Amino acid sequence: MSKKVTMRDIAREAGVSVATVSYVLNDKDDSRISEDTKRKIWQLVNLYNYRINFSAKCLSSGNTDVVTIYIGDNDASAYKAETMLLIQRLSDKLASVGYSLQVTFDKTVKRVTNCDAIICYNTDNSFFRALGEVNFCPLLALDTVIPNGDLFYQITTDYNAVAQKANSVFGTDNWTAVALKPNSEELKERLLQQLNRVRFIEDDSPVSTESQNIVVLGSMVSKFCQKNAPDVLTIDSHSDEKIDKIVECLDIAINRKEAVSSDIRI
Repeated sequence: MSKKVTMRDIAREAGVSVATVSYVLNDKDDSRISEDTKRKIWQLVNLYNYRINFSAKCLSSGNTDVVTIYIGDNDASAYKAETMLLIQRLSDKLASVGYSLQVTFDKTVKRVTNCDAIICYNTDNSFFRALGEVNFCPLLALDTVIPNGDLFYQITTDYNAVAQKANSVFGTDNWTAVALKPNSEELKERLLQQLNRVRFIEDDSPVSTESQNIVVLGSMVSKFCQKNAPDVLTIDSHSDEKIDKIVECLDIAINRKEAVSSDIRI
């Protein structure tokens, strides 16, 4: 076939209806279609290099199976390492349930049409709300606090639990926390209120603390701190439990399931 191949061409070559080809290409479960027929259709698709119309597929299913994550700014090398760890773990978890992760560092406020949900990681309040004004898919705030944000899932670290663990290891208030400086002023205030003393990282300058006992928020951040402090307690900011909760919240939001709480701290 020298002309552009259509779904109708694939159907004719396979000896089936266009509807059957559509069901197979869109991964719709139809037990009436034999495995031999499915295999023949996919062989023809590969043979004629037929390209599935992504937009049409989205319209037929109502979903794109894509989640977009916006990454907030921070110049520290430790932040870049933490971000890559988050992307890797979240991408793997989403892939296991049939979703792809689309990563963007662009801070242009615009409508995103090719995803089922948006995650804002370490962005400020104004950007999150501006993005929400022009998008109609579910939004989730990750390590970002949105005041009066009952309409959005907010997932952050449970800093009270961190303080309790640090007190049990080092003694009450006998430690200093080291954390990446958040872009969310509300999250920064929460950190300062719920932890003993906090030193924020926003670039690659050495981190100095008054205490020999250091509680580091972030497993990658910890690698930058261990050489400067003898006693380090590391809190994984992107634990399996937290990643699982992100994906669970996305599932609830995308599929319009009933939610119990929007403010989740892990």
